[in-house]
Amino acid sequence: MHSSPTEFKKKRIAVIAHGLRMAGGLTVGRNFIASLARVAPQHTYLFIIPAGLGYEEICGKFPDAFVLSYEHSGVLRRWFYDTCRYPRVIAEFKPDRILALGNYGLVKPPAPQAIFFHNAHRCYPLRQIKHGPIPRLLIDPKTALFYYRKSRFRKQLRDTSWLICQTEVMADRVRRMYSYDGEVLICPNAISEFVEAMSSKDPIGPPIRSSKSMILLCLTRYYTHKNLEGIIETFERFRGELHDVAVILTIAAEQHPLAAKLLKRIARLGLGDNIVNVGPIDHAEVGRYYRSCQGLLMPTLLESFGIYPEPMYFGVPILTSDLDFAHAVCGDAALYFDPRDPRAMRDAILRLKNDSVLCQTLVENGKRRLVELGGVSWDDNVRKVMEAIS
Repeated sequence: MHSSPTEFKKKRIAVIAHGLRMAGGLTVGRNFIASLARVAPQHTYLFIIPAGLGYEEICGKFPDAFVLSYEHSGVLRRWFYDTCRYPRVIAEFKPDRILALGNYGLVKPPAPQAIFFHNAHRCYPLRQIKHGPIPRLLIDPKTALFYYRKSRFRKQLRDTSWLICQTEVMADRVRRMYSYDGEVLICPNAISEFVEAMSSKDPIGPPIRSSKSMILLCLTRYYTHKNLEGIIETFERFRGELHDVAVILTIAAEQHPLAAKLLKRIARLGLGDNIVNVGPIDHAEVGRYYRSCQGLLMPTLLESFGIYPEPMYFGVPILTSDLDFAHAVCGDAALYFDPRDPRAMRDAILRLKNDSVLCQTLVENGKRRLVELGGVSWDDNVRKVMEAIS
């Protein structure tokens, strides 16, 4: 059901979204702009978007919009684009407001700006993010980039009028880590409209074929902070006790050098029947996968919000990390474990497998928790933001 446009005085609004190219960022970018077309289409917009990911079609729904597409091709080109190219384009557009959806805005923006901040990497220490040892060399390029991006975000916060976070946990971390004392809007994650649109369709058939009695879904791209290595370690150490359990991964070898290494390790250890990689799945397939599993397994080391509302929506129990971001979203709708302890992960899996009452309780708590989160829609979030900045 589409919302009618909210009445705001017409403004010129620059929307920065070119960094939202994959995974959760892509979900935020596409859903936010699609809702913007329903909630506040009357403004004049400048959209800075990544090319070839469906944004162009969404931006075409606006009656008065300019679109600048960005072709991603490396860190240096992105740095030049962020520091020189699009700031100049925005200045020439002469906006009344700037809405940065991809964690970064401008230093000394030409108009009041709002930053939608959903990159948890900027709010947690490096030791929590990395799986394995932290490089000691100061010249380690990835570590240097990590600290550069934190410094850049700190500078932009000085000129930010509104900070948009998905949870109070994230908002508190930003306030403490960056000494931010400006206005904060809380906009929880919502069910993707692209997932929700498919949820009412009858499944063609189970997409997962496994002889195991328990199937857990681990729905993610490969990132080091997702801690997929922890799953391998758990099944390697406790393969006897977990022989009748299968975990479905959705990664691709080309997503990261360590992704290819992880897939080879699964084969080398003979765990292919227990850890099955189906590769990336389309939004249209998400509902079928949820309906074919008995739980969502998320041993992640950090999140801004995560995909937790999705299993709640589909009535799937959640197994996840005993960390602040997970508790902030899931409450009593998840079974928690220490993500760095294989024994704790094993215990949580077996407890869910052997306790049908616990499974049903988690499902019921998830339905209630989804309501407590506001039954939030993307239109609700966008309306809240537009009311604040307009």
